[in-house]
Amino acid sequence: MKIYAANIQAFERIEEKCRLEWIGMLDQERRERINCLKQEKDRAQSLVAGLLLRYSFLKEGYTAKQWENVKVQRGSYGKPRLEGYPAFCYSLSHSGRWVICGVHSKELGIDIQEMRSWNDRLAKRFFSKEEYERLEVADRIQAKQLFFKMWAAKESYAKLTGEGIGKGISQYLTSVEYDHITDTQEHVAAEIRIYEDIPDYMICACSREKNIFPNEIKVISDEDFI
Repeated sequence: MKIYAANIQAFERIEEKCRLEWIGMLDQERRERINCLKQEKDRAQSLVAGLLLRYSFLKEGYTAKQWENVKVQRGSYGKPRLEGYPAFCYSLSHSGRWVICGVHSKELGIDIQEMRSWNDRLAKRFFSKEEYERLEVADRIQAKQLFFKMWAAKESYAKLTGEGIGKGISQYLTSVEYDHITDTQEHVAAEIRIYEDIPDYMICACSREKNIFPNEIKVISDEDFI
């Protein structure tokens, strides 16, 4: 597994000509999506997500010519995949000023959360009794970190399965060590790894496989996309 991250700040105020050049490098579905977005930040997030996906695709040894013809297909719950590339699985996530992309030969899920104030009401609703008790015994700073660890882990698992959070995430139970997560209804588990490489953000990667997580996240600059 490889995980790449990029900050959208450099892309929010680029000149229109340069923006069109960047957008022209994306897959057709994302180009159409960006054209429908009104907010500048949303456009920048989607642009960087598309560029990270392209960068990851090329880094896996595929060619620029192959990328020009890629098509995104979606599963029954909307999980995206590149048609015709079963060995290229990916997961995208964005929060605040950062976008991340995880890639692997097997299914994976990844999530990033900007650590702002956490919501006790959400914790009571979506966390198990065991998980909520972890928050209760922690101090204010620790509780904030734990909340976002658990939330990012649950979101990453929902992306791994492809079912999204629409099914609910309250049945996903994180281990105390935050090295695996269990669906208590389906009685299946997956491996997770927490990353705190980016200050004020919590990142979690999720996979059915063991010992595949990278030791660190690679931060990509705008120059790397050229």
